This record gives sequence, C-alpha cells and structure tokens, in this order.
Amino acid sequence: MNSRCLIFILFVVCGEAAAGSRFVAMNGNDSRSGSREAPWATLSAAVARVSPGDTIFVRGGMYAESEIWIRANYGMGGRDGRYVTICAYADEIPLFTNSDRGLIIDASYVRIQGLHFGNGKSMYNVNWAGRSHHVEFIGNTLTGTAGYAAIMLTGDNNLVEKNIIRLDGNALGTQGHGIYVQEGKNNILRGNTISGMSGYGIHLYEERRSEDPPGYRRVVQSVVVENNVIFASQERSGIIVAAGADGGPADIRDILLRGNIIYDNAVAGIVVQGWSPVTRVRIYHNTLSGNREGDLLVGGTVDSVEVSNNIFSHAGRRPHISVERSVTHFTARRNLYYPSPKTLENASDAEALEAAPGFVDADHGDFSLRRGSAAIDAGIDLGWPFSGSAPDLGAIESDLRTSAGSAPEEDAQAEGLYFENGTPNPCNGEMQLQYRLAADSAVKMEIYDVTGRRVTTLVDAHQSKGLHSHRWNGSDDRGRRVPSGLYFCLLRTDSEQIVQKLIRAY
Repeated sequence: MNSRCLIFILFVVCGEAAAGSRFVAMNGNDSRSGSREAPWATLSAAVARVSPGDTIFVRGGMYAESEIWIRANYGMGGRDGRYVTICAYADEIPLFTNSDRGLIIDASYVRIQGLHFGNGKSMYNVNWAGRSHHVEFIGNTLTGTAGYAAIMLTGDNNLVEKNIIRLDGNALGTQGHGIYVQEGKNNILRGNTISGMSGYGIHLYEERRSEDPPGYRRVVQSVVVENNVIFASQERSGIIVAAGADGGPADIRDILLRGNIIYDNAVAGIVVQGWSPVTRVRIYHNTLSGNREGDLLVGGTVDSVEVSNNIFSHAGRRPHISVERSVTHFTARRNLYYPSPKTLENASDAEALEAAPGFVDADHGDFSLRRGSAAIDAGIDLGWPFSGSAPDLGAIESDLRTSAGSAPEEDAQAEGLYFENGTPNPCNGEMQLQYRLAADSAVKMEIYDVTGRRVTTLVDAHQSKGLHSHRWNGSDDRGRRVPSGLYFCLLRTDSEQIVQKLIRAY
C-alpha cells in the first residue's frame, strides 16, 4: 500500500491540538479538572465528564477498574458526527486489567484507539439504550482468555480496524471468538490480526432472541471483512457467516470477504451456514492455507455466493470447497487450488488453476508470492486496483513493476521517490525495504505501530540518488522483538513521503 495521506491519518486522528483535550493518568485524582497538569485517575470518571468532540488521552500504566461504561442515556458519548475519542497518549501504553467486564459502549460516535486490554477483558458496543452507531475500535491490543469475544460489535456504521487480538483461548470454549458481529448494517472489519481463539476468528452471526417483539427479524447486512490475518483457532474455523441456529430466524445478507489471510485453523478457513437465510456473500482475493478440514464450507439455506481470485491451499484430505445441495446460485471462478487434483463437492470452477501457490514461507506466516508463482497476474478484474497485467490471486498483490522479491528497474518512476513494499510481507524474520531516490536528499525511514507510536528508526542520513536497500528484523529501538501485527514504514525525503503497510506474523 503506497499512501501519501495515510501518515496524516495515523498522527492526526488522535492529535492533542484539538480543543477539549482531557487526561487520565496513574497519578491522577477524579476530583481534579482532567487537564494535563491535573489528570483524572479513572477512565470511568473521564467518560462521564467529557462532551461530544472531546478527546481523552490515557497516560501509560496499568489500570484496574471494575468495568467502564459509556452510556447514552446518562448523556455520554458523541453526537452529530462529533466523536468522543479515547486514545493512548503518544509513546505510552495504557493497560487495563479490569476485574469485571472491560469496556461497554452503549452510545454512538465513540472512538477507542491505542488501548491495551489484558486479562481477556473485552470491548463491547451494545444497543441497550437505543441502536448504537458510528463506534470505532482502532489500533487496540486485546490479550488473555476472553469470554464471548475480544470485541463484540452491534449496530450500524461501525469500524473495527488494525486491532491485535492475541488470545489464550476463550473461557466459553467454542462459544468464544475473536470478533463477534451481531445485528447491524454497514459495518467494516479491516486490517485486524486475530489468533489463539477457541472459536472463530471472526463470527458473523445472529438469531432471534427472547426479548424480540413478535414479528421482529434480526438482520446482519452490508458487512465488509477485509485485509485481516486470522490464524490458530484452537477448535473452529477462521471466519463464519451464519444465521439463526437456535433462537429462531434471522437474515444475513450482502457480506464481502476480501483480502484476508486465513491459515492454520483447526477446522476450515471460511464457513457460510444458513440455518435461516444467508444471501449474497462475495468471497474474493483471500489466501487460505493449512486449515485442517478444508478451505470453504457452504451449507443450509444459502443463496448467491460468488468465489473468485482466491488461493485455496489446505492441509488435510477434505475437499477444497464443499457445498451442500440446499445451496442455490453458487459460483466459483478463477481460483487456485493446491494440492492437486482440486476437490470440489457440488461445485465447479471452469477457470481453475491447479498449482503450488509459491508462497515465500507459509510455515512462518509469509504468504507473499515468489517470483514465478502461478498466482501472479492470474486473476480476473473484479474492480479493485491491481499492479500487473491482471490481478494476482490471493490476498497479497505483487509489486507494480516486478513480482515479489525482485528489484525495481533503475529507470522506473524516475520522476520521483519510489518505495517498494517490504519483502517478504507478512514476515517473521528480516524484511527487505527497498527504495529509489530521483535526486540526492536527506532520508528518514521509521517504523510505527498502529497507534502512531514510533517503533524504530532505520535510516536518518543524507543519501545519493539511486537505489537503496535496508532490512528490518522486527526489533524496536531497544532491540526487543515487536509482537505480531500491523506496522507502518514511513519513508521521508526533502520533498516527498510514502507509507508502506508491513505485517509481522510469528
């Protein structure tokens, strides 16, 4: 991802310059004003006192509150597009080890960014005080043994992006998941790294509940699940899209699963199951590898499933794709299958490729494509940007000018700065970062995490025109290995800057 504006998003979303900045710190007192000089002691007190548009900066340290509620019927949260933002103070890590539930948002226009919840405590948004909407969970870390999920999402127009969920199972076994999406519309789950759950990494599911009035039918609609890395479910699959198993009928429709890397899960990569109707599911450009019971399972009352430009490379003897006869309008087109021969139950793929995908190092979570991979330039145009003569198959698109692992041509982009995406990417060892300067310039190359904190500086020097290459071994400035997850490499010269997205996966 080359983005000249992404760095603005990273460092300005939680900027302190905005009016209405308040602070929470370990040395604070809830009877104070909440200023930088007189911070509050608890986030519970802070959320009850701020106004729409305010930002709460949480200083580093370990906080042990009972549970934190943001309740619209108590006047909390934002409104009319003015968010209440709660975020980590720059270069500091606030860790919450709550004794009860973690963070419960029963309000709208709330943004949570850069916090760390340990002890398996979760982040929820709920509809108890009315239908919530515009809730954002961005760049948070959730660890430990969770309950139903690390993040539970309800309502409309919500965003769950760039969070790291690293679980030691779930206390409820297979009923516990990484991210659980319940009733709502127009929600986005993007760029999250999810591992270690007992159940599903991402669980899109709804059913009728006892409190629903007669005739009410719950709906999960228009959900985008893209660019997530999901691995190591202990007992289930990577992603499930399902409706109405126990309590009664619900509707799931218009779901897009795109660009996800799903590997080494106990059952399948993706499951689509209709105990009640599931309609219009698009499964595009995903990489599935090493899932023990096959790649894609579709069953029940399911209609209109499109499957294209994926890589299916499973570890067991089960079919790559298994579709029950009850499913209608299932279409698979132009996917890569390995090992061969491809095995499809009640499905066909007339444009299938059967070949080794040519991953750089799948055993260590690196699913970028080697030069010469059969998946490069082998896809069909589905309307998203691509680099070569045609889209690549799978979740990772090769570089614009060359396949992964090769150098850019010396005359390429001679008019400006060129920065090749890191290779391999994802990576668990050393990652090569290669760029070309059109003229002599001061150069600074830095790695940042998803909260905007600088991790390390790789280059800070004046360099001559031409090709340069540096390596990042996944360590911070103190030589400590960074955790798995999403990072950003910012390359700056005298006149330009470019950001690349990097994934560490161990």
